Amino acid sequence: MAAKKSAGKAKSANSLPVWDLTDFYPSHTDKAVQKDLDKADTLSAAFAKSYAGKIEKLSGAALAKAIVEYEYLSELFGKLGSYAQLLYAQNMTDSARAQFYQNVQEKLTVLSSRTLFFTLSLNKISDKEMGEKLKDAKLKKYQLARLQTAYFFAQSGQLRGRRSG
Repeated sequence: MAAKKSAGKAKSANSLPVWDLTDFYPSHTDKAVQKDLDKADTLSAAFAKSYAGKIEKLSGAALAKAIVEYEYLSELFGKLGSYAQLLYAQNMTDSARAQFYQNVQEKLTVLSSRTLFFTLSLNKISDKEMGEKLKDAKLKKYQLARLQTAYFFAQSGQLRGRRSG
């Protein structure tokens, strides 16, 4: 009987925790996953149509609105990507999970390429123009100068100067 108890303890000590991913989705086959992928598809296409080539010309309020939309898309992409990666990490030998992870990653790559222009366009806005835009209270809270600096660090590993003018 003592052997059974210690064997049980050894087994529980070696078992790994299992993530509860139901805060994301009930399962990878749930309709909510496809619904969010479809929503991300629709919203990223609409975002690109509304703002591609227009960021530098937006007023402060309109730029704030674009940032809100971009944040929502980023959160949706993050939710989908995180769920797919964590589900796959739970059992990397499950071919259905591996396929799901690959499909989601491929879809998110396509969708995020539609919105890539946004951060690139923000970085083209001069200090003077950004100063004018930041006079709008809706935009001021975003402190875009900090976002631009962080973006430069993330992209190149070093700080590059912004255009003035």
